[in-house]
Amino acid sequence: MTADQKFTWGLVLVIGGGLGLLLGTGISTTVIGACLGLPLAFVSVPFLVWGSVWLYHARSQKAQAVIAGGKATDVREGIIAGTASPKPPRLCGQCGNELGPDSAFCTNCGTPAGKAPLT
Repeated sequence: MTADQKFTWGLVLVIGGGLGLLLGTGISTTVIGACLGLPLAFVSVPFLVWGSVWLYHARSQKAQAVIAGGKATDVREGIIAGTASPKPPRLCGQCGNELGPDSAFCTNCGTPAGKAPLT
């Protein structure tokens, strides 16, 4: 399971467990409500805990991926994400010579870097 899936399911479990806990304690003010509400409240607690653990694991898995060389990886799934493709080199429009990142003119023919090629 990827970190994003863990995060999503953890959030669902925490929200569902919290709603169950609130609903269970809210309806337990009467005798019938106590028979129904308290078990619902008790059953909701493990969902809160389980969801919180999944949220924690998702965050730590993403943090480990960032620490491991700046690339977001999930080895178990074989997914490599966050790798940016390198920019293509800037070429002179006149002679095709590779230009530096801050070059204003071509070092080969002297053509301005932003000038369109002559046809």
